[in-house]
Amino acid sequence: MRSNASVEFLVLGPLAAVGPTGDVLSLGPPRRRASRVAPSATAFAQRAEQYDFLITSQWPDPRDSAPNVQWTQAFFAAMQPHLESAAYVNNLGVEGQERVRAAYGDNYPRLAELKRTYDPSNVFRLNQNIANHQDRHCL
Repeated sequence: MRSNASVEFLVLGPLAAVGPTGDVLSLGPPRRRASRVAPSATAFAQRAEQYDFLITSQWPDPRDSAPNVQWTQAFFAAMQPHLESAAYVNNLGVEGQERVRAAYGDNYPRLAELKRTYDPSNVFRLNQNIANHQDRHCL
C-alpha cells in the first residue's frame, strides 16, 4: 500500500468491504525487521517497509464460484494503482509466472539459475514455482 489515500480507497472504494459471500481483506503491518536485510541476501526480495495486502475469497458452495472469483479479480484490479508491483509468494494463488516473478523481484534470474542447476526435473513444483521451462508442469 502506498499511502493513506490507498487505505481510504480500500475502505471506501467502489468494491470495498466484502464480496458476494463475505470475503476477507487483510492489511498487515509494515515489515520493519525484514527491511533491515538486503533484498538480494535471501530469495525473499520484498524488503521495503510497506503493508502486506491480501484478499482471501472463500465460499462454501461451488455454484457461487463465478461471482466470487469475478469480485476478487475486480477488487484486485481496482487496487492495483494503490499497490507496489510486488507480491508475497506465500499469498499467491494460481496467478501465473508474472506474479511469481513479482514475488522474487530482481532475485528471480538468480533463483531460476539455481532451479535449473539443482532441480532440473522440477521435483519441487507443487507451490508457486519458479518455472523450469523444460518441464510441462510449469508451462
